[in-house]
Amino acid sequence: LSPVCLGSLRRAASINAEYMGNHRNFSSHTVILSHGKQSSSSCRCDGFSRWNWENRLQEKCLEREMNVVMADIQAFRVKESARELQEKYPEKDVLAVATDVSSWESVQNLRDKTLERFGRVDYLFNNAAVIGDYITGGQFRGLETAKWVLSVNLFGTIHGHHAFVPQMLKQGNECHIINTSSTLGFQTPNGNYPISKHGIVAVSEALHHELTGLKSNIKVHVMMPGIADTPFQVNIGNTRNQHQTIVLSSR
Repeated sequence: LSPVCLGSLRRAASINAEYMGNHRNFSSHTVILSHGKQSSSSCRCDGFSRWNWENRLQEKCLEREMNVVMADIQAFRVKESARELQEKYPEKDVLAVATDVSSWESVQNLRDKTLERFGRVDYLFNNAAVIGDYITGGQFRGLETAKWVLSVNLFGTIHGHHAFVPQMLKQGNECHIINTSSTLGFQTPNGNYPISKHGIVAVSEALHHELTGLKSNIKVHVMMPGIADTPFQVNIGNTRNQHQTIVLSSR
């Protein structure tokens, strides 16, 4: 397991860009990035996220001849983001798939459309998240909100594992799963959001141990950003704003 503790998503962009720039040949690899409403790390190319780290990551992937799959609960937004990327990189392949990561059927659809288009998956970024009741608490208030936060943040990640790990194992090549937790994955303040982020660390560690036992070529990473100046912070009080996921695949 590779934990990456980050103070901001800007630093995350720097690390990812450096990795993409210095690593092996990525030609025709496929990357999946998952998102949702008002994501703290939105994949929009118009600066929706202040640091726009996902934009930088996706552009790096396209520059490395990779195929990019963008998943977001808001169909219009993800298609518009994909269109903007496609215009900037007309010779590259970008796929947009409307996806609700809290729905197993929706994540299965994301997998099926990715494999239909590209035939493989090499990088999975489980980035979907909702803030829910972080400020107001929720251990004895708002059971439905608690279920909703865990269904998106935690089960969105679990759905990604169940949908894409079997395909990665079948391929047999080196693959990477990057799960976004939070510095709150090491702390326990009030609300269900930190609980979900602790859960992401736990399921990532469990997956790492299972894959190590299988002697697979799949690497599991956890990114743990701190507070960043993005719409995720602006929308803390809106308990129905979702976030996104990202998938990268190769031909």
